[in-house]
Amino acid sequence: MIKHIFKLLWSERRANAWLLAEYILVFTVLWFCTDLIYTITKASMTSIGYDITDTYKLNMQQKSESVLAAANDGETPEFDRSEVFHTFLDRVERHPDVEAVSFSLSALPYSTASSSIGVTVNSDSMLHNLIVYFASSGFFDVFRIPMMQGRTYDWNDSADRDNVVIIPRNRMGEFYSNYMTDELTPYDARQIESMVRTWDDRTVNVVGVTGPLRRNEYHPPQIGLFWSFSNTYRPLKELEIAVRVRPGAADGFAERFHKEMYQQLQIGPNFLTSVEPMEDIRERVLRGDRSTMKAIYALTLFLVINIFMGILGTFWFRTQTRRSEIGLRIALGSTRRNIKNLFAGETIILLLVASVIGTVICLNLNAEGLITEIVGINFRRTAWGVGREQDLINYVLTFTFLAAVSLFAVWYPAGQAAKTQPAEVLHEE
Repeated sequence: MIKHIFKLLWSERRANAWLLAEYILVFTVLWFCTDLIYTITKASMTSIGYDITDTYKLNMQQKSESVLAAANDGETPEFDRSEVFHTFLDRVERHPDVEAVSFSLSALPYSTASSSIGVTVNSDSMLHNLIVYFASSGFFDVFRIPMMQGRTYDWNDSADRDNVVIIPRNRMGEFYSNYMTDELTPYDARQIESMVRTWDDRTVNVVGVTGPLRRNEYHPPQIGLFWSFSNTYRPLKELEIAVRVRPGAADGFAERFHKEMYQQLQIGPNFLTSVEPMEDIRERVLRGDRSTMKAIYALTLFLVINIFMGILGTFWFRTQTRRSEIGLRIALGSTRRNIKNLFAGETIILLLVASVIGTVICLNLNAEGLITEIVGINFRRTAWGVGREQDLINYVLTFTFLAAVSLFAVWYPAGQAAKTQPAEVLHEE
């Protein structure tokens, strides 16, 4: 049977070449859609590494100089930033509902702000451009960031000022800043002892390694490091101020804290403008990403429907052009099941050959990120830490879908054609 099918395919090689080319194109498109949707959907359902339950952001603002001058007989008063900062921290910490307080710059989850830093690792001379999160030691308590190894720094301890905490790419501790050089062996973050800041040759010590972290559910893991503030007395309005409330105190906390602390937090030129639940910030930020994913789902569904209709039409036409062959086979003793099995076998063999060629193409295009660049989607698999197991998942899902569609497309018209009386078909010829 198999040998006979190959003879038939070879005898119709010119027509089958077009069908093979169609299969390769369709397989490549579906592979990419599967790769993108499966990876990002799976990532969106896993933890980002931060725990934002019962956490809130305190938004501070500063009175203008004209307002301050009007309240002080035309003179603009000067304030001791250190005193303002520590008074603010003390009053927030004393609130009975507050469990922990943190200050940060470009570090909050679901934030679009980011900073970077150039470093070399250990004695290696290769430059790494890393995401850097400037944060107080309370940041790890507020967001309950898990540690794989070591400890966090104490930002109030001058001896800890040159200590950092590393963020690896995955739970295996892989640390490598350049996603384009996968052929190089990543560092093990747990074995990195020090780093050198490139612009001033300042050496910092690695005291801990966190678990992998992502800014939000639709972003890949970010390799980087946490660093203490170089200056803790920045204006409060420039800082990301977050608090974690005690268990059971979250209900109505935002309104209650704003009402109780509005007067107390009018320190120097500063005043409290709002208290935002991190969950609300999350929903606001993810709204755009979810819209993008809905557009991708809709586009994929559109492609799937067109692929289904295209394959159905192709095989319907192909079967109709072979009605005389079907009639002759029935006249010579073939059953309708034999006819269906013959056409199904041809289809699966063509799909199998196309899938092998398509897989080779997809592996090379995905490795270089060419597909994502062509369609304008910021999706590089290496940044997401996707392994080779994803290639197997892509192949199985893509092949299974195309096989199901193709078998339906050929099984029904072949069955209909096989019902035609042989004499009628041969008479038409």
